[in-house]
Amino acid sequence: MSKKAGHLHSNLSKRLENMERDELISRAALDGDKRKTVVLVSERGRELFEQSLLLVLRYYSDFLNGISPSEMTVFMEVLKKIKTNAQTFDSRDIGRDL
Repeated sequence: MSKKAGHLHSNLSKRLENMERDELISRAALDGDKRKTVVLVSERGRELFEQSLLLVLRYYSDFLNGISPSEMTVFMEVLKKIKTNAQTFDSRDIGRDL
């Protein structure tokens, strides 16, 4: 889960601990195996998510005002290429061809 979320395992664990403390989620071993954990969103967590989502969508609407769907498509394609380049970038290659 930490790899998919883009977090280090220890950071993710701390975040989940805080969310569990705040009663936003609950965790349980999956099939009795402590190495596998299922994370469940609590009712309180679901309510907070729904409230936050409405606010985020409102911000996105404001931020993207005046950008056409085709412009957004081009933008997303460029971001994907930048991400791919960044993932394969090796700083040790800088200056090798000089």
